[in-house]
Amino acid sequence: MANNIQTDGGMFDIIFGAKNIVICFLLTIVVLFVASWISVMVNLPEAAVALVVSIITYLCVGICGFRSARHSGSNGLLVGALAGLVYVIILYIVGCIAFAEISFSMSAVLTAVICIVCGAIGGIVGVNTKSKKRR
Repeated sequence: MANNIQTDGGMFDIIFGAKNIVICFLLTIVVLFVASWISVMVNLPEAAVALVVSIITYLCVGICGFRSARHSGSNGLLVGALAGLVYVIILYIVGCIAFAEISFSMSAVLTAVICIVCGAIGGIVGVNTKSKKRR
């Protein structure tokens, strides 16, 4: 295929990868919207809201890694970690644009590492489930 970097197993299917990232960001936005609505209704403290936002982000990154590795069919750890890396890079760029500043804090580095690990874990699980990929 022309959109694959690796031709034997389709490890880096760029078209699927882009669609997967968009789907997972949309999922993140929808779930964060629902969580924010619930947090307003329940009147959660700010620290709890930050924890909920982090957990939702990490779960969505795991789903992104899961979907990527399941589509790929092999190298789940690598494919999932790569999906997590791309996700967190896009998240960081959007955050820099939204806040109109570029900052490298320990919190940002920790978030990046956790996202990559969550993507890798999702990739491991995804590659070990039966794929519905059409051949």
